[in-house]
Amino acid sequence: MTETAISTLIGYLVILVILSGFFSGSETSITSINRHKLQHNANKNNKRALTLVSLLKNPDKILSAILIGNTLSNIIASSITTVIAIRIGGELTTFLAPFILTIIVLIFAEIAPKTVATLYPEKIAYPVGRILTIFLKISFPIVFFTNSISKFLLKICGIKTEKSVFSPLTQEELRGILSSQKTELESDMLVGVLNLEQVTVDGVMIPRHEIKGLDIDAPWHDIMQALKSSQRKQVIVYKSVIDEAIGVLDLTTAISLLSRGCLNKSTITSNVTPIEYVPEGTALNKQLKNFQKHGYDLGLIVDEYGEIMGLIQIEDIIEEITGKLHQNSYSQDVLEKQKDGSYIISGSYPVRDINRKLEWDLPIDGPTTISGLIIEHLETIPEGQVSCIIARYPIEVLAHKDNKIDMVQIYKRQKQKASDESEEL
Repeated sequence: MTETAISTLIGYLVILVILSGFFSGSETSITSINRHKLQHNANKNNKRALTLVSLLKNPDKILSAILIGNTLSNIIASSITTVIAIRIGGELTTFLAPFILTIIVLIFAEIAPKTVATLYPEKIAYPVGRILTIFLKISFPIVFFTNSISKFLLKICGIKTEKSVFSPLTQEELRGILSSQKTELESDMLVGVLNLEQVTVDGVMIPRHEIKGLDIDAPWHDIMQALKSSQRKQVIVYKSVIDEAIGVLDLTTAISLLSRGCLNKSTITSNVTPIEYVPEGTALNKQLKNFQKHGYDLGLIVDEYGEIMGLIQIEDIIEEITGKLHQNSYSQDVLEKQKDGSYIISGSYPVRDINRKLEWDLPIDGPTTISGLIIEHLETIPEGQVSCIIARYPIEVLAHKDNKIDMVQIYKRQKQKASDESEEL
């Protein structure tokens, strides 16, 4: 029988290395491709995407087919390399042949194709999808046999193999993806939408003592001044104290009455709409739905005893998603950076807004303002200048007024000591 020429054997070897590289790159590309983008393209009836989706519905089968093709290519290449080495002659050549083939396979059949497939998974996966489908049909008997044994062994080990590669993203996964995007404004807004479920109305409300309403029992001059100074489209109308709220007045209604010369205390009280009360602890996403469903834009937050805690408007929820739309009309909050890197901050400044603007981690599961946070931490209302450390942030009380803290200075977060880390662990 005529021996095959060495040049022909080398040609076969090159083809086998290319095949091995093809299977290696195919495996990496289909495991690296973005599943959700692929499903989106498939929903648009992209034929190549539909082919890949069909393959990935049974990932064990397609991976088995790829591994079979890759393994056969490498084994046959190894055999041909041995034959070539024997033909060339010499024990040294035969000894070195496996090492030379290993280097060739590593470079041209593993590292290079897998690197390209990792960088451009879609460009590789889409074209090879049809080829892999045909190869899967050809190798189906071997795939079926090997998969059956593999599944049996995995089942014995308690490992489930029915999990879909197209499982939906969890909120935490989606939040992580959005947070890593370069378009900061858009990603912050989308993350803000996801956070609505975790934040309650207590965290974004206007505290009771900062509510600026319309006291119907006040002199007419004060009522007009309150209407002129309001920066919101709706105001609470009450008698003497906010607990005696009688309704919500829309400023467009007030302007209409004023233009007709009909604006007085009587027409104000007769044109208010009923007040909606919101239980404390209501999630923002639920409250947003309530605003939309029942057609109101403002509500008073009450505790379990019916005591008014604060005020929530639809604008406050929108600002939680988009960031501040305008200066808070109820308080003149201060947040000024100092030369030493610390910040002078109003005691009424919301803790959540501080964390958002400065990317800090002050506790948000308690009081909503920095003043409340410090008072809760000290368990007393400070008298004079007092210092404390909250979540490793050194805080100095600069001024206090009545029963609240008026101004504080917060310094950069201290580094965590090794002993503290071990205690946390």
